[in-house]
Amino acid sequence: SNTVLDYFNYLQEIFLFARLGHSSVIFIPIAYLHFVRYYLGLPWLAHVYRVYYVVGLLSLVFMWTTDFYIPAVAIHRWGFYPIGGIVMWIDFIWLVATVLLAYVLFVVRCREAKQTASLVEFNKLRYGCAALVVFTIAALDFLPKLSTIDYYPLGFVTTVGFVSIMTYAILKHHVMDIDVVIQRSLVYSSLVAGITVVYLVSVLL
Repeated sequence: SNTVLDYFNYLQEIFLFARLGHSSVIFIPIAYLHFVRYYLGLPWLAHVYRVYYVVGLLSLVFMWTTDFYIPAVAIHRWGFYPIGGIVMWIDFIWLVATVLLAYVLFVVRCREAKQTASLVEFNKLRYGCAALVVFTIAALDFLPKLSTIDYYPLGFVTTVGFVSIMTYAILKHHVMDIDVVIQRSLVYSSLVAGITVVYLVSVLL
């Protein structure tokens, strides 16, 4: 019947948008490792995220050609959400490994900054650690995908927080060797607000 056909087409659209969304999610750990490499000045991390690129590309292929990444969708009280398969579990483990590695690297650099009494380096690490904590909260979006917990995904909010913290650090304290001269706090605040609004609108769309 037309009703069954319409429902089938609706499910196909849900799977399509779920795959489109996760096509970028797959590369979040890779992008974050790029950030950590340049933020902390660790060129050896390039060897690590090259491995991540291979895993990410394989996950992308599995997601679009098989049901091992998103085998089904669940209906929550707030809408449809994908159910993760074995390949998504692997990606989640990679994400956890990325976060743990980043924490270790930041802790080591914080201890080095204390020993050298470098206030500039300490401020740089302080903002990096705060951004990492916010970034970690976004991983909770995997809960309804990999379990029966009915948690509303708020990763887009914490991601905006991550972007805001790093924008503030870059513009205010010139971290990552980016030197931006801003004469008035109003202009600075407008830049931060503008970047945040653009990202939020992009996520909502």
